[in-house]
Amino acid sequence: MTYAFEAKFEGLVQDSKCPTAFCDWIGKQKLLNIESFGSAAASESLLKTEVTDVAKSEGVELANLGESSTVATLWRACRLSLLEGGGAHT
Repeated sequence: MTYAFEAKFEGLVQDSKCPTAFCDWIGKQKLLNIESFGSAAASESLLKTEVTDVAKSEGVELANLGESSTVATLWRACRLSLLEGGGAHT
């Protein structure tokens, strides 16, 4: 099944260079916009256990530290956008 990311979120996903398998996984989780992905973990320290480790347990392979860091890059970009008011639905 194909999931459509919100346009601004799609741009952040592309900029972060997350692996395709992780992008597919966030779509399946219905984390389709900045607000939903940015809220998936309450803090960067929880990102690993609440997002990255869950994705890995469901078969997403992050081949190296560089690929794992793309998840944090995307999460930080979403959080920053939310703080700036750019991710909330109007």
